[in-house]
Amino acid sequence: MCFGALRLQIVSILFVFIRFFGFNVLKLLINDHDWNVPCELVGVLLTNSAIHQDAKEGEESSENVFYTGAAPNQQAIPAVNYLMNDIGVERWVLAGTDYVYPRTTNKILETYLKAQGVAAEDIMINYTPFGHSNWQAIVSDIKAFGSAGKKTAVVSTINYDFIDAWVAYTGREDAVTNDPMEAHYIGFNMYVEAVKKAGTTDVNAVKDAIIGVAVPNLTGGIATMMPNHHITKPVLIGEIQDNGQFSVVWQTPSTVVGDAWSDFLPGSKDLISDWRKPMFCGNFNVVSGTCGGKAEVAAE
Repeated sequence: MCFGALRLQIVSILFVFIRFFGFNVLKLLINDHDWNVPCELVGVLLTNSAIHQDAKEGEESSENVFYTGAAPNQQAIPAVNYLMNDIGVERWVLAGTDYVYPRTTNKILETYLKAQGVAAEDIMINYTPFGHSNWQAIVSDIKAFGSAGKKTAVVSTINYDFIDAWVAYTGREDAVTNDPMEAHYIGFNMYVEAVKKAGTTDVNAVKDAIIGVAVPNLTGGIATMMPNHHITKPVLIGEIQDNGQFSVVWQTPSTVVGDAWSDFLPGSKDLISDWRKPMFCGNFNVVSGTCGGKAEVAAE
């Protein structure tokens, strides 16, 4: 599947911070049980397991991938609820870069907003290509949209001990962290605990052991790996301060389980993911009681 390889190194796990296009190619490699050639994309020979650490739009589930980044129901949906219920926003600009993550997230948000009674004319959706630099026309369009006399919000799809340690490591007082860094921290610690629990680095044993593993997150709580290969996360909404940090204005009372499939899209709302036996399915339809396209995997 890949040629012109770099150095070959056999690994049991790959921690991935990569956007949709590269990740989907990588996922094909991880899920292919037969390939045994090194790939110039990653430069390693994988043994079928990865932890994906960036925010994810959902709408997929793989037995070999564990998602530690935020799903839309852990990020975008709570933000919209806060803006709608606490701030009184009535018009919405859904802005994003033109690729799959923003488009899928905004599709979920658009469906959700309409289900809450928001009219189509009160939703503006805009995408810009990678590398876009001329924002004048887009800003003018958003200003015009926001001048209708209704409160308007722009939704853009773009932990203190750890922060102190990161500042000390960088030597910069103004060094800041981000959510992929936290997701990596959680994912690595989960993998370590799963290896301890399994007593081996064997991929299949670790995949079974990691479900239910719980480790500290960086906001004072616990992150747990769930059967759908997403983790629990608290949701915090903050106001940006002059020093670049945030003042928390709203947060969930407990952690939220990440959804592999959206509760709001027609093709997804009846699907769940559970990689425990006997179900062992990434897209089980709770209405029909069938596993869509994964029955052959479950039977192996």
